[in-house]
Amino acid sequence: MQIRSICYNAIKMFVKSIKKLLPILLLLFLTATLIYEAVADTPTYDEPANMAASYAYVYKNDFCLYPDNPPLVKMLSGIALFPIQHKIIFPDHLEIYNNPQKFDLYQFGREFLYKNGNPTREIIFLARLPNILFTIGIAFLLYLFALKLYGKNAALFALALFALDPNIRGHGHILAFDLPLAFFMLLILYLTYLFYIKPQRRVLFSFLISICFGLGLLTKFTFVFFAVIYFAGVLLVHVKQKKLLLLSIISISSILLWMFGLMTGYNQKNFDYDQTPLIEGANKSLSNNFSWQLIKKLPVPYYFRSGLQVMYTHNIVSQPAFLLGSVHAKNDWWYYFSFSFLLKTPIPTQVVIYLIVFLLIRQLFLGKKLLIRNYFPFLVGASFFLLLILFSHINNVYRYLFPSLVLFILGASQYLSKNLSIARTRWLIIILGCWQLITSLLSFPYDLSYTNEATGIPPQGYKYLSDSEVDWGQDLERLAIWLKNNKLEKETITLSYLGTADPLFYGIKYKPMQFEDLDKLKGLVAISVGNLTLGDWQITSTVNYQLGFTRAPLDGLRSQKPEALIGKSIFVYKF
Repeated sequence: MQIRSICYNAIKMFVKSIKKLLPILLLLFLTATLIYEAVADTPTYDEPANMAASYAYVYKNDFCLYPDNPPLVKMLSGIALFPIQHKIIFPDHLEIYNNPQKFDLYQFGREFLYKNGNPTREIIFLARLPNILFTIGIAFLLYLFALKLYGKNAALFALALFALDPNIRGHGHILAFDLPLAFFMLLILYLTYLFYIKPQRRVLFSFLISICFGLGLLTKFTFVFFAVIYFAGVLLVHVKQKKLLLLSIISISSILLWMFGLMTGYNQKNFDYDQTPLIEGANKSLSNNFSWQLIKKLPVPYYFRSGLQVMYTHNIVSQPAFLLGSVHAKNDWWYYFSFSFLLKTPIPTQVVIYLIVFLLIRQLFLGKKLLIRNYFPFLVGASFFLLLILFSHINNVYRYLFPSLVLFILGASQYLSKNLSIARTRWLIIILGCWQLITSLLSFPYDLSYTNEATGIPPQGYKYLSDSEVDWGQDLERLAIWLKNNKLEKETITLSYLGTADPLFYGIKYKPMQFEDLDKLKGLVAISVGNLTLGDWQITSTVNYQLGFTRAPLDGLRSQKPEALIGKSIFVYKF
């Protein structure tokens, strides 16, 4: 009996020790995988242009490149380039940069990164570092917030769901804006929670929240959706000094936006966007459009307004899209975000989210009082989700949902809370935890292409989704490695690549794929799955094709089994 007792106590102490170390281990695991993928993945479609913009913002004081998103994240990426900025040559002599009529930010990004003798790999890694830090920051903040709301077990659970999510890793290591947006949204909600529970420091927290609002506005335009939700929530909650909070947010965030515009080149009209074909055409076709005219008159810095104009035109035009095997000329599925969430969110995470929502609704029906901390993460996350469905039509993709996902994880973590009196089963937590860990490990290092087991075992997301859901150009260097490993690097391949990276830089000898040559293909043929699904969308999106009355150019390739799958986004065929 004594030996048994000693063994039991030893095991108990070991479990406690592991539990204390687990948050650190999860953060280290997340950091290591983000850094590895930042080195391994080829720049995604938007990254070369964003990297060029990052350098131009900081070292040229020029904000004309890529105003589609506000400049904060790109400026941080530019600052990260400081150790090598003396080695970087900026090709501002090119006509695609200087001439509004020939302006081409994607081609310019490619020239900057690959054609100019710059230290390409160093630029790629350093420019990605800020987003890695934002992702780690979300993990730390999520743990801290869940700890305050629901306790230690819930905090560990939230951190595990986040750190083991392949989608987070897939987009957390690239130069992008959705996770930084999620960071500022979560930080604002955390500071607001402190504002409510610490009345004696409300002036301080009002100031900090206002600063974060300004930074959120400088991160991504969809922050406006969160601002609407936030203001509505604050007005509905009964608390003293909320007028102070709202007035502080409006005044300080506006001042911060304009201070930034005046202290940098963000308000200097050194490039006339009205002369670019996109805005020039919109000014003619939308001359009587109320929203368009309102954007043109907004009292904001010049490039902030230009970015809003670019995004508004893209929102109207949209792009061809692929969902569940069907092609549309425009992403007009009202349910796209819902299906994307179902197919890309890890199933264990979904199970806990749906379970908690069910239990909260059940408690309401039973007449039990719920504290605001139990349901506000779901309300804010669901509201943001709904506003995206209603107002976003720009090539809708899962990454836009990251702010909602982070809040859903926060709310779901209360499953292990002592504050919520629900029946819990250890075996369910063990099963879901093991499932999440296994699916996370199996997805690595191809996390950007991750889809869950609803798309097959192993998952085959390319049959259901496209664009940055599965294929954003990230596997080009892996194709070069595959060719080298198979001693095929000297062979000229036929290539259809969905991306802006340069195949020649990675040692790939190729000729572009042409539709007219598809019936006489020879040798190796490599095609991005995004091109395989949408390369001939002008035909596959028609009713005649969908009814089987006509064929499309790429049907022959689609019907063949590939010789190899590179990463999860490039098919290789042999003829």
